[in-house]
Amino acid sequence: MKFADEYSFGPGFVPVVIASLMLFCCAVQAVKLLRARPAVVTQATDRQPPNLVGLGLAIAIIGFGVAAMSFGSVFGPVAAIVFLVSWGVIRHPLPISLFVSVSTTAVLYLIFAVWLGLPIT
Repeated sequence: MKFADEYSFGPGFVPVVIASLMLFCCAVQAVKLLRARPAVVTQATDRQPPNLVGLGLAIAIIGFGVAAMSFGSVFGPVAAIVFLVSWGVIRHPLPISLFVSVSTTAVLYLIFAVWLGLPIT
């Protein structure tokens, strides 16, 4: 996909930017982890059980995203992910998480659908 064309962003703009930001964040996190802990061999008893709730949420988000994109819009998964990050990761109260999710999704809609005139389906 082209990154940009003569007058606007191309279809490859968002995937390239998001992938670059994710790789940068992963590198920053890896550096933080390497600096935070010395290299120690962990015992099998020190390991925590897998987080099945997190796995279930990830599968639900992916399923919701595939279903939403199949039926027309990607804003449902965006709103769900922003809500879950705000509520589950940042630990905002529920009303604030709902406000953050709705306002972020509305701003994204205004940018892509209204201002840039891009199809959102």
